[in-house]
Formats: sequence, structure tokens, C-alpha cells
Amino acid sequence: MPRITEPTDFPIKCRFCGQDLGTNKVSAGGHVRACKQNPNLEKTKATLAKNAHLRSQSKVTREKLSKIASEMIARGTWPFSYKDRRIYEYRGVKLHGSWELKYAQFLDRFDIKWERPKVAFPYQFRGLSKKYTPDFYLLESDKSKVTKPK
Repeated sequence: MPRITEPTDFPIKCRFCGQDLGTNKVSAGGHVRACKQNPNLEKTKATLAKNAHLRSQSKVTREKLSKIASEMIARGTWPFSYKDRRIYEYRGVKLHGSWELKYAQFLDRFDIKWERPKVAFPYQFRGLSKKYTPDFYLLESDKSKVTKPK
């Protein structure tokens, strides 16, 4: 059954926090479910987490999406804009994201010699062989580092 998305003729307010939610029933319903003042918020979160597997895509849908993405990449029409915005060049080195850029600047500020790792570490995940490359290799301490937001 399709969701009703046409606006109402009257403004909608959250029954928990009183916030004006405009006239769109779908977005208003999303706010009400996730409102921090909703007394059922924890129960709602638990139900959503419990039923997450029911919202996953079928194998047929994943195959269709994969085919469409592959065709778009081959034609050069795949929107890489977000990925490209996350690449920073610093001292002639390409860094993947602002966390890596900030960490590289931090290392330089304290005169810690670093480079991008040239070695990937093999590992197994769910029966598949994978490779992992850390974000930085610290030359003087012979250690690899990974940058992640907290």
C-alpha cells in the first residue's frame, strides 16, 4: 500500500514537544516517533532494531541495483561527487577525509615522521579473504595508526 505524502490543510504539531512540523504527514510522523520527549522512544527504537532485517533489500533488488550502478560507472554518469569531496591533498599525499587531514597536520605540528602505508594486512571475514590498510605509518616508532571519529 503506498504511503500518503500529500500535505494536510492544517499545520501539524508534535504531541510530545509541541514543535510545529509543517503540513507533511510523513515527515511529521517521523518526528513524532523519534521525538526525544516521546515516552515510548526506547520501545520504538528496540522495535525498529528488532525488525531491521525485514527492511533489508531482497537478493533480486540488490542484483538490480548492482547492475544499474555498474552501468552508470561504465557510462561515467555515477555521482562520485560525495566521494571526491572527501579526498584532501596535503604535502602531495592524498588523504581520505577530514580526520586523516587533521591527524596528518597534528603529526607534522609535533614533527612526527609519517607516511601512507605501503603494506596491506590480509584477514578473513565471513570466509572471504580481505586486505586492510591502516591510515598512517609512523616511521620512527614503526607503528601503524587508524583515524576514526569518536
